[in-house]
Amino acid sequence: MNQRSILSLISVLVIAMPLAALAGSQNYTTPGSYSFTVPSYGTLTVQVWGAGQHGGIGTILYGDQYATPGAGSTFNNTLIAGGGGTVPGQYISGGSASGGDVNTPGNMPIEGYGNITAIGGSAPNGGIGGFSPNMTANPNGNGVAPGGGGGCSGGIWWLVACFGGGSGGYVEKTYNTGDLTAGASIPVVVGAGDTSTPNAYGTGYGGNGAVNITWTASTSSPSTGSLSCSLVTNPTAASSSQTQTLSWSSTGQPNDFFIQSIGDVSNSGSAVVPSGTYTGTVYSCPTGSTLSANRTQCVIANTSNAGSQTYTTPGSYSFTVPQGGYGTLTVQAWGGGQHSAIGSILYGDQYGTFGGNSTFNGTLIAGGGGGVGGQYVSGGSASGGDVNIPGNLPDWSVDPTHITAVGGSAPNGGIGGYSPNMTANPNWNGVAPGGGGGCSGGIWWLVACLGGGSGGYVEKAYNAGDLTAGASIPVVVGAGGQNTPIGTGGGAGGDGAVNITWTASSSSPNATPQTATCSSASSSNTCIPQTDSSGNVIMSCQADGNIANSCGTETSCGGYGCSTTTNQCNPNTCTLSDTCGADGNLYNACTGTLTQVCAAGCNQAGQCISAQCVPTNICGSDGNLHNSCTSAMTNFCLFGCSGSTDTCNTVPPGIVGSFTVKPTLVKKGTQVKVSWSTSYMKTCAVSNTATSVVWTELSATDTLSDPIQGQTTFTLSCTDLLNGTASSQSQVVNVVPAFNEL
Repeated sequence: MNQRSILSLISVLVIAMPLAALAGSQNYTTPGSYSFTVPSYGTLTVQVWGAGQHGGIGTILYGDQYATPGAGSTFNNTLIAGGGGTVPGQYISGGSASGGDVNTPGNMPIEGYGNITAIGGSAPNGGIGGFSPNMTANPNGNGVAPGGGGGCSGGIWWLVACFGGGSGGYVEKTYNTGDLTAGASIPVVVGAGDTSTPNAYGTGYGGNGAVNITWTASTSSPSTGSLSCSLVTNPTAASSSQTQTLSWSSTGQPNDFFIQSIGDVSNSGSAVVPSGTYTGTVYSCPTGSTLSANRTQCVIANTSNAGSQTYTTPGSYSFTVPQGGYGTLTVQAWGGGQHSAIGSILYGDQYGTFGGNSTFNGTLIAGGGGGVGGQYVSGGSASGGDVNIPGNLPDWSVDPTHITAVGGSAPNGGIGGYSPNMTANPNWNGVAPGGGGGCSGGIWWLVACLGGGSGGYVEKAYNAGDLTAGASIPVVVGAGGQNTPIGTGGGAGGDGAVNITWTASSSSPNATPQTATCSSASSSNTCIPQTDSSGNVIMSCQADGNIANSCGTETSCGGYGCSTTTNQCNPNTCTLSDTCGADGNLYNACTGTLTQVCAAGCNQAGQCISAQCVPTNICGSDGNLHNSCTSAMTNFCLFGCSGSTDTCNTVPPGIVGSFTVKPTLVKKGTQVKVSWSTSYMKTCAVSNTATSVVWTELSATDTLSDPIQGQTTFTLSCTDLLNGTASSQSQVVNVVPAFNEL
């Protein structure tokens, strides 16, 4: 075959279209108060569910035990989804709903089974109620989050009436661009379902509420520029068994050139590749920004999150790590300075009052001046930081007679009292943070002035991720020593301090990149699938479970997967369903591939458990005990189980089942049909008063009797499995009287 080199250049002048960058979501499911930072967005949709109501009862003995209401959930204080049971004057009700485009009140419970069992209300678009529906989809008394009402099981029809809880309300609203200010902090509250039991009868908890927020990308302003790329194959048409030389080039100095099936390449170059059609995209970002790893964002350094926090008043505080994260966060801490001290012939040594410790997170400790054991004048300790500098001692060199003493100056902090040389600080008191108190008024032969030691100094820099964004960190600021020694005036120590400064997180989305695309496709460049010696197209099993030819054209295997050995679709002999794996996640029953990650594990029914479940034994419809979380059988009950106590019956009942004779009024000589069924019986016999025929089966249907000649009594007699106790049931068949004409 002759080969020709055809050079084609496809230049593209691009007006970049908006991309679906910046799309995201934020879900709040744990009860509490939060602050949501508004991103740049196209549309932002908020869904709010109030918490479900606890199940309740009405009882002759205890009076009405009203179900505890669930708490409401809110967004921006305007979207309000009330908790189940919060309607005034109604002890069982669905939650209210207001403020949204969609406002759906919560559903009332279903009172079924003669109020022995009640099904909690299912939340609109949310969680189902306890024991709902019909105690099979949710065999747990607790309502499912978000918003499901608690169920109730264990009532007694003439004594205790079960009432399920109402579900939380549901609110949904979509905000358009500009409705919410980007960067604004929006208060979010997630309501809790009550977890207390109102009385001795079992009732289910209400499911917690939730607030789900999703948003689409903000639409970027169109940008123009000369950006283009080209892809050329040589030869332009090749069979699947051949290779081609792919050459590429670009204009406009793109930040990245990405070719499908190859990856990132330089702005121009060539490579030998398998035959096929290739598509490339070039990306360009504004000066000062870089392309993100997923090629959807141009990012620049973000300084909007930089900030600082200073604590100078003695006391205990809580510092919240910036919600948007940080680049580096530096903490400086000074302990409080020591009060000045004296040594006196008249009064003895009067130790200056120690300064208090200052701490950050309980690990960075700047000790107060004077706090070193056994020393009445000393600098504060320092530990836990990248920099740890003990506090300085007072300066007695200014006045060797000790009539005047200069307090110790804190490292990188405040100077001491009367320091230096009583000019920079002509005041007894040490300067904050951490300066030691000075002393003046000693008598060289009677009273010696001793200045106070300064507080210690600690400094530590935390890198991004060392502290969790949004976490609360305890902070303590130590006070300077305040008490004046007896007999002479002296200066107080300066209070401590904790200074916190942080830089911005490393980067944040800024703009949508400008793009241009190009392709090696032409009218003569059609990929020819590779075939075997018999002319059959060769297929290969792909990672997605489908098969594809050498040109990449896929054939779906319908979810049954494919075999890497035969490179064909697996036969559809299995039932497509999810099965619970040993790791607590769901897998395709046919292919074994992961289909869903279950945060709280899964059950044997192939469903994720929506919340962390505490397993208990419950009486199943098959008469055995089952795990309340997984539905797996935990105990076989020979004589069935009790739904009120969720335990196996220990004493068998009498004859369980039915015993019928049809019809019971017949003409003489007519046969009747005898049917019976039993449970927990060891032996059974059916006899009649007219014949000696005895049937010994445990169960039978429509067994024909001998012709009835007169009144006949049929009797079912059985002995049970436990101790052979006999019991019986009887049915009488009468004969219609015969009349003779006169």
